[in-house]
Amino acid sequence: MPRPGQDLARAGAGRLAAPSVVLAALLGVATVASFLGAWWWLFDIASHFRPQLAAASLVCLATALFARSRAAAILCLVLVAANAVPLLPYLSGSARAAGAERADLRVLTLNLHLEGADMDAVRRLIASEDPDVVMFTEMPADDGAILAGLRDAYPHRTEYRRGSPFDVVLLSRWRIEDWSMDRNVAPYLPVLSARLCGAQSRQRCITIVGLHAARPFGREGRRQRAQLDAAAAAVRAAPLQQAVVMGDLNLTPWSHAFHRFTQGAGVRGNPPERGLAATWLSRVPLFGLMIDHVLASPNVRIVRAWVGADVGSDHLPVIADLAFEPEP
Repeated sequence: MPRPGQDLARAGAGRLAAPSVVLAALLGVATVASFLGAWWWLFDIASHFRPQLAAASLVCLATALFARSRAAAILCLVLVAANAVPLLPYLSGSARAAGAERADLRVLTLNLHLEGADMDAVRRLIASEDPDVVMFTEMPADDGAILAGLRDAYPHRTEYRRGSPFDVVLLSRWRIEDWSMDRNVAPYLPVLSARLCGAQSRQRCITIVGLHAARPFGREGRRQRAQLDAAAAAVRAAPLQQAVVMGDLNLTPWSHAFHRFTQGAGVRGNPPERGLAATWLSRVPLFGLMIDHVLASPNVRIVRAWVGADVGSDHLPVIADLAFEPEP
């Protein structure tokens, strides 16, 4: 004879059977859409939430198993696999890989969120991480204090701004041999290309391509693609295929637009070292997205990469150690 507790469990499972099927169906629609970003930008938006879709699929699977809904459980298991597989490269390492492998250059990129960042915290971050190259986006209108405070440490810089939050500013210890700001997409959407050279006995040079990409919505999404095409062209034009792309791309690594850009530019990210750490809205674990990046061309290797400390912005900084691949 069934015990009262068993009856209650069965009753609870029965009540969850229908909701588990509905949840599985909704997640199925969202997951399928997230792999069809090449068809419509709205589908590609769903792909940015790949970690969230994977987590929701796990919840769906647990609910379906408790509800003893076989159909829902099978569908949720398929959804777990579909959403988890693209994440596996980012789960194979830590956010800051250990090791003493030599690096030639350290770079840092940070979206300051205009007046949102604590400038004292920004200066402490830079002093602690000690990058050779710093790139800021969404600089506050009154940027004199932060730039003046870093002038001694970073004597080389690009400062041509038009007051747009999409402007980029590059600070460097390495000498800036040449730089340009491509504003062909729109005056407020520049793409920076700068040629930097070190002062070592055997001089090495690298091209830094920096941008704050437009948001991936509708007309702005078309401008974003044009910006990324300009950035890809700058990478391909870099001597010896030695280039780095850095900045707020407003794209996660799982989107069609990101894949299109990396394939066109011939750059790669750093999944094992980077981990799944979000850089935007990171204080909200369910919604944080990895949209700030450092990407390298074939003859530059990302030795280590990590997400830095919170400085008050709605973005976290990304820092990477880079090494030149040996010349053939």
